[in-house]
Amino acid sequence: MQASTPPPAAPSRALCGVCQANAWKYKCPGCLCLTCSLDCSKAHKKSSGCTGQRSKTHYIPIKVFTDDDLSSDLSFIQDVSRAADHFSREQKQVRNPSSRLSELASTHRSIDLVILAEGMSRHQTNQTYWHKSSQRLVWTIEFRIHSPTPLSSSPAALMSMDATPPDSPPVTESAPPLETTVVLDTGIHDDHTWAQVLVRHFGRPLPSMESLADEEGPKPTSPVTTGSDTKPAAKRRRGGDKSKLPEVVQAVYQKIDTAQIILLMRNNSLPANCVQYYQLNPHQSIADSLRGKRIIEYPTVDIFTQLPTDRVLTPSDPLKESTES
Repeated sequence: MQASTPPPAAPSRALCGVCQANAWKYKCPGCLCLTCSLDCSKAHKKSSGCTGQRSKTHYIPIKVFTDDDLSSDLSFIQDVSRAADHFSREQKQVRNPSSRLSELASTHRSIDLVILAEGMSRHQTNQTYWHKSSQRLVWTIEFRIHSPTPLSSSPAALMSMDATPPDSPPVTESAPPLETTVVLDTGIHDDHTWAQVLVRHFGRPLPSMESLADEEGPKPTSPVTTGSDTKPAAKRRRGGDKSKLPEVVQAVYQKIDTAQIILLMRNNSLPANCVQYYQLNPHQSIADSLRGKRIIEYPTVDIFTQLPTDRVLTPSDPLKESTES
């Protein structure tokens, strides 16, 4: 009787590509390395730097291109489309209200309003917003009030100013250094004039501004909680408190005429090495004064009793004497 032939032996399973001791169980999606355990898989990634992520953009010759590869490409295209759509939606959600404020200032007031980065101190102190119901800009304004006498002197020393005859020629001797008081005022509607704002700061109306005493001067606006404004109500605070000014500064400016007060604002459209200033008309509205000018966050206005010799005025923008509203 002829002996039967034994069945063929099963092919041996490939060994682990790391330890070379056990049969493989797992295949790396990134590089197709065969491993037998989690330890071998971690050792493989550590030694080769493989991320274990399947490559979705590697080249596949058309001769070996399969339906699985086509499905992978379609899935990759859908992922890219989904990510692009999510990014565009996210950009709309995080849009800064300050950018909207800049657009409104440009459209309605012809002002080039520059908004700084979130972390800048000038941006953090800015409380300017657009009041939709009144269609007005409500400004934060920094006033730098330069006193012609040192702030250390007493108010009684200011009486010597009255002893100087009004017709006497101006003294050209070296003047004492000016002392500067900085006031950050908020809630100023742009339809008010600079003169009305000055009345708000100096304890009583100036000599030639008696008519303004009966008018309603600018008052800090109440917090508006509607969603129309471009600044949250929680960031608004009361501004223009007259107690911020030292008594000696108020006394100096109460003794002079409004016509002697010089309002200067830096021309921000020029390079940093070319410093020039606009001279503002005290009887012109804030909206008209700022039209066509570049403002960085909010205006900074220097107040003097006489024009300093070291300040250069912008020749293309002479002081307008018209007080028409």
